[in-house]
Amino acid sequence: MVISMIGYIKNYGISNVQYEYILRDLKKEYLDILDIEEENIKEVLAYYNELGIKESIYNIIMKRFDLIINSKDELETKLAKIDIKLLRKIVKENIDSLVMFGI
Repeated sequence: MVISMIGYIKNYGISNVQYEYILRDLKKEYLDILDIEEENIKEVLAYYNELGIKESIYNIIMKRFDLIINSKDELETKLAKIDIKLLRKIVKENIDSLVMFGI
């Protein structure tokens, strides 16, 4: 069952309450991807934690799911376009603004 299979995301900055919201509100297709692509997504989520945006993982999953299904290498290439401090601020305040940077 997908619900028990994606519990790993709580190890990367997702609270129990956020986890419940994800299960309730995220499209089933995305939940399936979280299950199927677990190893790749773990690597990507760990990378976000390294960048210091652990508290914004929920926003990334809910608003820009495409940013967790890329490989870590693809993500590093995309994020190299923007200063890390600016990235943290944008992800925290208005993740949709990343589009202006081609991300």
